[in-house]
Amino acid sequence: MRWAKPSDDNGQTVISDYDKLKTPSTQQTRPFYHFGLLFCRCTLPLIIIGLILLIALPRLTQLNQYLIVDEADRWHWAEDFVSALSRGDLAGTLVGDGYPGIVPVWAESIWVLGEAIRRSIVAGEWIGDAGLYLILHEWERSAFLYQQRLPIVLLNTLLALGVIGAVWRLFGRRTALLSAVLVALDPFYLSDSRVNRAEAVLTGLITLSILALIFYYRRPRWRYVIISGILGGLSFLTKIQALAILPAIALIGLFIYSSRESEIGSQKTTPYFLLPTPYSLLIKFGMLWAVAAGLTWVLLWPAMWVSPLETLSLVYNYTTRKVGAEGVNLFFMGQTYADADPGLIFYPFAFLMRITPVTLLGLIFYTFRLVSKQAGNEGGSAQTFSRKASFILLIYILVYTLVMSVGSHKQDRYLLPIFLGVDILAGLGWVFLWDWLKKRWKSKLSSPTPYSLLPTPYLGGALFVGLLIVQLVTIMPHHPYYYSYFNPLLGGGSTAVRTMRIGWGEGMDQVGEYLAAKPNSRGLVVASRFTHNMLGFKGEQISLLPDGRWTQADYVVLYIQQVQRRQEPSPGFIDYFQARSPEKVITIAGIDYAWVYPIPFTTPADPQVSVFPDQAALLGYRWEKDGQLRLFWENLGLSQPERSLVARLQGETAQTDWVTCSPDTPFISQMQTRGSYLESLCAPVIAGLPPGTYRVEFALIAPEKEGGEPEPFNFPQGWQAATISPTGEVADTPEQARLEAIAASSLPPDVLRLDRSYDDRIKLLAYQLDPALPQPGQEVKLTLFWQLLKNGSDPLRLTVQLADSRRLNLGRVDTDLITAGRVEGEVIVTQHLFILAAELERPLAAQIEVGLQDGSEVPLPSTNAAGEELDQVIARFTIPPEREPNLAGAISVTAVWQNGLALKGFTLSPQPVRPGETLLVNLFWTTNQVVSENYMVFAHLLDEQGQIVAQNDAFPRAGAYPVPWWQPGESIEDSHALVLPPDLPTGLYQLVVGLYQPDSGLRLPMRDASDSYRVEQLEVN
Repeated sequence: MRWAKPSDDNGQTVISDYDKLKTPSTQQTRPFYHFGLLFCRCTLPLIIIGLILLIALPRLTQLNQYLIVDEADRWHWAEDFVSALSRGDLAGTLVGDGYPGIVPVWAESIWVLGEAIRRSIVAGEWIGDAGLYLILHEWERSAFLYQQRLPIVLLNTLLALGVIGAVWRLFGRRTALLSAVLVALDPFYLSDSRVNRAEAVLTGLITLSILALIFYYRRPRWRYVIISGILGGLSFLTKIQALAILPAIALIGLFIYSSRESEIGSQKTTPYFLLPTPYSLLIKFGMLWAVAAGLTWVLLWPAMWVSPLETLSLVYNYTTRKVGAEGVNLFFMGQTYADADPGLIFYPFAFLMRITPVTLLGLIFYTFRLVSKQAGNEGGSAQTFSRKASFILLIYILVYTLVMSVGSHKQDRYLLPIFLGVDILAGLGWVFLWDWLKKRWKSKLSSPTPYSLLPTPYLGGALFVGLLIVQLVTIMPHHPYYYSYFNPLLGGGSTAVRTMRIGWGEGMDQVGEYLAAKPNSRGLVVASRFTHNMLGFKGEQISLLPDGRWTQADYVVLYIQQVQRRQEPSPGFIDYFQARSPEKVITIAGIDYAWVYPIPFTTPADPQVSVFPDQAALLGYRWEKDGQLRLFWENLGLSQPERSLVARLQGETAQTDWVTCSPDTPFISQMQTRGSYLESLCAPVIAGLPPGTYRVEFALIAPEKEGGEPEPFNFPQGWQAATISPTGEVADTPEQARLEAIAASSLPPDVLRLDRSYDDRIKLLAYQLDPALPQPGQEVKLTLFWQLLKNGSDPLRLTVQLADSRRLNLGRVDTDLITAGRVEGEVIVTQHLFILAAELERPLAAQIEVGLQDGSEVPLPSTNAAGEELDQVIARFTIPPEREPNLAGAISVTAVWQNGLALKGFTLSPQPVRPGETLLVNLFWTTNQVVSENYMVFAHLLDEQGQIVAQNDAFPRAGAYPVPWWQPGESIEDSHALVLPPDLPTGLYQLVVGLYQPDSGLRLPMRDASDSYRVEQLEVN
């Protein structure tokens, strides 16, 4: 059978550039300035290098600039995939949500493996799982964003080069070069080919799959169908939306085989009835393509080997969800479509907004080519190869767009896969213009005119350079934020802001830089929609959710997506801040992307706590210079004047009357609008109030209701929040002073205060032990008083333990410290019961140990107000002796050490002692003050030369009752046994005692500066 031969845009048979280089050509005799000279043997490598640079440079520069939505998730998928492969868990390669994203994950896995091999070579051994974990942990940080992106960017670069190479082979060098300019510098394609997302990878794979079918059309070899199927399978593995190409594949096959129908009769050597029918070949074509795609899907996704049903179920659920009723709160044509379909016009409009003028003009020229007489005369009734091949691209573009329009889940980037095909068709259009101009100018040269001097040999070069310059001028103002590009012929960014969803995280990096440059930026709290995209900012970030936590921030950042959709957290929120003057506006390519606002109030409220449902929620307040109180609140349905907001100050000894809070002038028109954010002014009478701290209280009241009492808001942030100075000026109470005032008013008078903060989340204020001196066998109740510093939804794990000074357990309780539903500053009381064992050594030094862990069982560090780290011991107590030590028969002495410790008596075992016997020494200690440092007691027996012949060094009472537990005036009996050596010579020896530091061995000096006390002279015989 015969097939249409490949031809260039003039209908001439296509001869590859390689073939032209192998055989002499008449082009070689043309003048040196002819454009064809660019393709001679010596310059072809330079052209290839130029194409590589043209495609690679825009993609490989400034990869660390900004973070796009979904990128973090894609990297986590790669982490899970690599980790699963490293431990041989094939089922663990079922990552993501059914996207499936496997081709990008493979690229990243190979990239990580390459780094692991490099580090192993440097280390001289395989780094193992620990080394692999270290790579993933390092590259997860935003500083290594380029490492996450590089494998995807390199893959996109290779795919783009593959597309240009295929176009060169199929359509000739001129179309390839012009298409290369359009493909390499297509801003829409550039935007996603620089980040860790799948759309650009999908675009390259699908385009190559379609081009492989054009190769099959040119030369019917089944290997091209297999290659196309493999590329199709890779597309499905990249993103399941690639299923939209299946109708296009079917129609392309039908187009290819329908063109063969008229050629069967020309086969003279084979009887007609023996020839395969086009339909049987079409079936074979479809089956071969599907088998190649299916095998690729199975072979490259290990999860399919071990759990195919679970894998396919996940993908199926994702697919049906996306083509069903699920939307993405899409902004289109000035309105938001929440879980709704914006309609069939969406993708055509998105296409026109994203295409460049150069590409759009090329498409227009391509359309002229299709309808022109010149095109109609190409080969008579048999159309040329390039024209029919372009029909294949056109079928794919139109069918893919139509299929994608069926689903309700629409995004402009979902249309990206058609853009390389569009660029190729535009390249064909520009070649058509090239040929048309060349013919026109040649005709003018044949009849001399003032235009006869036009340099026709330079036409091709001028066109190529001109397109390159125009395309560069179009995209360079957007580098590296190519997402900000919109067609200037349709109004560019100003039109897009009104009609299309804009913003995927670009620009938030500039917000992060701005905030990071502020003084004490690490202490700032910022509320934003994109909490992970402010690269460079190291302070705390709060997500803008309807829970109202944003009121605790120092700054609010609005992003263009929020402003367009008037969501996140609410339309009233967006309208309120948009009406204010921002401190900073981030503008990219003429589009305002982000607005930075300082929080307008100084004292925040919690709208989830300070709320009357269906009435009003408090946001915060600040004091004005004239002494008025400006209240910020949200109207949840409050109807005035039926009910009004009122305010007052409440102190321990004085208070103001309730005063009405009236709306400030700019907000009067919105007073009755549900969901509006409002400001009201309250003027409590401060004059005459005594100095001190006061509660700021707000309430709702029905003025018309006789005897109606104000209904106060639960407003913990107002506790002790105002301070009136002796001069009568009112100001916010400093936060630390406010927390102290709240604690002082909440704690019972007989508690023991503490200074202990746990990771700045919660503070242990005080404790109470009942009884204060418990006895063995008694029940002990320990009450702990906490103050919440930072609210959190997850409970903290609390461990409370009683132990003696040797850390022997006397009782332990493990429980949850629930902070959900509590408010910052609130005092929380927990009680813990213990029963002491009946048989305990007495006196016994005991201590209370408290530890907190977060939800991940990570211990929370404990510090004091100075920031010094503390151990888990919060307090000490004593289990007292049954009776006071009996000093009857003891030898009284007066030996005082410099820190107030004193020896007031001793007893010895009967004298004389013999070698090998034990000398028992009982020491009776006391102190005139509490000593915090621990000391060892030593009892040494010295010979006449002062050498130690026997000794006993130990903590008092063998560690059961160390020095720090001793109370002033208390008597402590402490025993030490000295074992005399069996060969000890008879004679007189000196017994000395003293104390020393256990860590350093330094002895504690006595009042007379000596380092020990001579107790007795002993005789050994």
